[in-house]
Amino acid sequence: MVSAAVCDCRLFSMLPDVKYLYDNDRVDESYYGDYAYCVDSIFDYSPYRSDSNGCKRISSAADTLRTWAMFDQHSDTRSLKDIKEDFEKLLHDMTFSAQPQVKIGKIYPNDPCPCGSGKKYKKCCMNKTDDNKEDFIMAADRKKWLKDYPEDPDCRVEGHIYLSDFYDQKSIETDKLVYLALKHRQGFITQRETPEQMSKRQLYYLRRAFARYTERCQAEGIRTFQEYDDKYSIHYPSAVWLNYLMQLLKQEELSAELNEVTKFCAGR
Repeated sequence: MVSAAVCDCRLFSMLPDVKYLYDNDRVDESYYGDYAYCVDSIFDYSPYRSDSNGCKRISSAADTLRTWAMFDQHSDTRSLKDIKEDFEKLLHDMTFSAQPQVKIGKIYPNDPCPCGSGKKYKKCCMNKTDDNKEDFIMAADRKKWLKDYPEDPDCRVEGHIYLSDFYDQKSIETDKLVYLALKHRQGFITQRETPEQMSKRQLYYLRRAFARYTERCQAEGIRTFQEYDDKYSIHYPSAVWLNYLMQLLKQEELSAELNEVTKFCAGR
């Protein structure tokens, strides 16, 4: 309930307190989701969010309690137009999430092109060089799965607080890579990634996050996970995703890279 109230009321200064609750297993994630979900939620200004105008003041406890599910509800007073728009938005979101995962493995000539053009792969991007193909495919994956990541629009709305008010662009770009690797992806069970596809995708993003992470630590003399997290971590703590990276490297038997990551993390 505390994490929900903090996010619903946009109490940004209390996010560290919410993180403390998660770190100490004091939040039921089955009720409100993980900490990454809280970060997405508190920065969500979409018009379809029920509390898009911020925390609602309670002027009457009785009226508020009457909205609870155990009480009889009044009929919906919204116009048919509003109801139709909400339904179309729900249908759009369901359709989007039901779209097949972006293919990371072999793409055949008659498959839809991952760039989203609607053309067949053989008539669009099949002739790109092999060196660019993986990056090209993952660019389409990135575009799709960052839709819930806190936006930072060019035209800011007065009174809105954005992620870039707390973190610089380098931190955000590194966090996006970790987010794309670890954030849970919803979808119909028949269209989810295979374990092999998921491992390949996670390894792709975490390798790049590690390169950015080490570069910053070396440039700024950062020697511990905590020191980096206090300044730059957003959705996931350093130790969590770096440990996940080491597990993936071990699983794929990439011993040279595993030794590099293990050596870097030792003593942190």
